[in-house]
Amino acid sequence: MRQLGFTLIPDDVIQKVRERADITQIVGEVVTLKRAGASLKGLCPFHGEKTPSFVVNPQQGTYHCFGCQAHGDALTFIKETQNLNFPEAVKALASRVGIEIVEERPLRPEQREQRIKKRALEDRLFEAQELLTQWYELNLRRSSVAQSYLNKREITEEAARTFRLGWASDDVAQFMRWVREKEVALDDLITLGVVIPFDPEQPNKRGDNRLNGGRLRFRNRVMCPIFDIRDRVVGYSGRVIDPKQKIAKYLNSPETPIFTKGDHLFGLKSARIAMRSNKARYLILCEGNLDVISLWQSGFPNTVAAMGTALSDRQANLIKRLTSSVVCVMDGDAAGQAAAFKSLPILLSQGLDVRGKLLPAEQDPDSFIRTYGARSFKDWLVDAQPLILVKLQAISKEYPKDPIGQAAMVKAMLPLIQMIKDPHQRPLFLDSMAKEIGVDRTYLSEQLIQQYTQDTHSSFTRSKQTRANQQGGRQNVSDAQQAFTEHSPQDLLHNSYTSNKTKSFRNKKELKDRPWWANVTIQRGSTKAKSRQFGDRPKGEADLKIASAPQPPRSLQTSTAHLHTSFILLGYEREAISTLFYSPSLLNLFLERGHLEYFAHQGVQDFLIALKKERDEGRFATGEGFFEKEQDQSLVAALKDCIAHPPIQDEKIDPERALNDLSKRLRLGLLQSQLNQTVSELKQLSQTKKSHDLETNDVLNQKRQKLLESYQNTQAKLQELIHPPQTS
Repeated sequence: MRQLGFTLIPDDVIQKVRERADITQIVGEVVTLKRAGASLKGLCPFHGEKTPSFVVNPQQGTYHCFGCQAHGDALTFIKETQNLNFPEAVKALASRVGIEIVEERPLRPEQREQRIKKRALEDRLFEAQELLTQWYELNLRRSSVAQSYLNKREITEEAARTFRLGWASDDVAQFMRWVREKEVALDDLITLGVVIPFDPEQPNKRGDNRLNGGRLRFRNRVMCPIFDIRDRVVGYSGRVIDPKQKIAKYLNSPETPIFTKGDHLFGLKSARIAMRSNKARYLILCEGNLDVISLWQSGFPNTVAAMGTALSDRQANLIKRLTSSVVCVMDGDAAGQAAAFKSLPILLSQGLDVRGKLLPAEQDPDSFIRTYGARSFKDWLVDAQPLILVKLQAISKEYPKDPIGQAAMVKAMLPLIQMIKDPHQRPLFLDSMAKEIGVDRTYLSEQLIQQYTQDTHSSFTRSKQTRANQQGGRQNVSDAQQAFTEHSPQDLLHNSYTSNKTKSFRNKKELKDRPWWANVTIQRGSTKAKSRQFGDRPKGEADLKIASAPQPPRSLQTSTAHLHTSFILLGYEREAISTLFYSPSLLNLFLERGHLEYFAHQGVQDFLIALKKERDEGRFATGEGFFEKEQDQSLVAALKDCIAHPPIQDEKIDPERALNDLSKRLRLGLLQSQLNQTVSELKQLSQTKKSHDLETNDVLNQKRQKLLESYQNTQAKLQELIHPPQTS
């Protein structure tokens, strides 16, 4: 849990925010990135450099600077670049990825117990899934029927082993022997959807008594495990082996506490490995699981499937994290084409370049490969067209080239053109569309603008009405203020023609070039809000020609408890105090190494010493003794706020490494503060008028010289800390 004011953010929500974030898009709003193999490179935003050493890995969702060693994920990047604390960063990123933060009050004992039970259930289910997968794999090796089917489909042993294929028979007795041997609870198997429980309202559908009247969901099917992004088995997709059976070809696991069908892609694990090793420039999206396996063993590991379901936004986001380009391989029937066209707007909304090609009649990727070979498939795939043009050509065959038919085609295609993110592609597609439909290009542009106007105006009206309803019909802010609050700067830029109420924003240059988070409100103890622009240079810096030191993280929104206090702890100090408070062993090491001096304020040093003393006396350290004696109440309030925010700790991390990281960050912040103080004094000194008294001028020159020397020494220490000398 992470605290947000007086509320908590659940850990599973934080993890979901991390998984859904697209680090390429988020970093790309601050850093100009260029493709470098499977990664992207740019100039580091955390220190000044001329040669790019800042690398973004979309597959892992991380960034790393080889210059200053800055490292993290999308959440860390937003936290550091926007100077937010952790809960604020989670909220900012959650709003970007469409996750609602449900703020929870500190848990009562019964709630905490319920949460522990939930996590214990999830752990049990993951363990049961793994045991079940191993059992299915064993059955596959033992079953002659399953082996005969795989041989017929030309699926190799290596492919079966890589994808962990299994076999689910209809032998209930064998299944129950396995249940007793592995001591797996039948209730857990019901929760996982492997066993369908008996429904008393349908007594005629009673199953086997050994399953308490239930039935096995997967019977006589080849089992394809579905992995999550952390390579854990979360569900199954069972393939029937007898095509004459009048049942569903694929049967997926139902929704469970650990599995949501629209959140996963089959083949994601192997595709992620292929994209990470730069073996492919695009991802292949097909329909069936066995198509993925067939393409994988034919040299196309960059293949995934949506498991026979309509592609979801979450699945499209997973694709975007792997690549910016996707090719939809459609089965040679009307259903295959319809499925690809249905996924087109979802893929476009993620900013992906989408191509597609229709296989010959009655063919799917697996049958095509087995008939014509892998080389033919590769040659066939080369001239795949943009899927928008494929859809345009298909629609143009359905309607006559008269005004009614042309209007219908424009109505069907224009929303797709509108969804194209690349401003260079959109006019080119409009040209192709005008030529194919047989209408004037200007007419399409006018219709596109009109579509924007209608969509954004209705959206604005709904937002306005919702706010009015929430306030009981009272509107406390102007329409223009509402527009700025409810829409990002980019939205206002694109939708500026929607209403006269937004005209005041049209000519603001900063809205054109700035990322969505560029204007943020900073509270500094007063009711007036001040606008801070990301990347602004401190006044006087250009005159002094001194490189600015990178700023330590600091909360932009000071909590209400600190609005009227004079003592302020910086972000890196707050995190260090919280970590040391909740890690007694780390605090002991910190004090033994003499790192206490890295905290500039004596009161903080005294607080940590008091904590150590309480623990040495065998008491539970809370710091209450220090708080009672300390007269500076602003310091007490700041410290209490720090320890009210427990850190997220990695139990596997080495204490020595944790101590080094914490100490380095503190020392870095201290040197940065000293550097900024020196720059401030130099600035004040530069504004001092020269005196006619030579002695006074000599004193000023000596002071300036000392400050410059102090600046150079501090800068050298800072650079040595950021770029430690290499030891041979």
